[in-house]
Amino acid sequence: IAKGIASLEQAVALDSRESRFLFELDVHYEAAGVPVARRLAMLSSHHAVVAERDDTLTREIMLLTVGGQPERALELLRGRRFQNWEGSSQIHGVYVEACLWAAQRHLVANKPREALEAAQAALEHPENLRVGRGRRVARRHRYCDAEGHELP
Repeated sequence: IAKGIASLEQAVALDSRESRFLFELDVHYEAAGVPVARRLAMLSSHHAVVAERDDTLTREIMLLTVGGQPERALELLRGRRFQNWEGSSQIHGVYVEACLWAAQRHLVANKPREALEAAQAALEHPENLRVGRGRRVARRHRYCDAEGHELP
């Protein structure tokens, strides 16, 4: 892994316009246990190039989410039409995580209404993500207020 990182860091230094190098470097950083803040700084400093590929941008979005910036992650998720390959729903999971992290931040900030809105957004399947609801999902989600009254 260390040799791979060294090679990929050199590749990025020689051609920082290649999004695939940034993707692979982050994969190696993750495997090596490099802190989220360092990985996010690397990808964010090359954001224009990162945004050229869905897979590389998805890694930046995931790092923004766990790095305490779920609102920025949601902004990126909502501002792009993702190419989804058949059978893959990874991007929807990334979206759900960002929504739930945003809800958590609102709860910590004592903003329950915003927290509820963010949590409810996690149930959505935004068209731009190009991932539909699974046909086998038969659940109906119900939400109740503190007194147990069902919310619309």
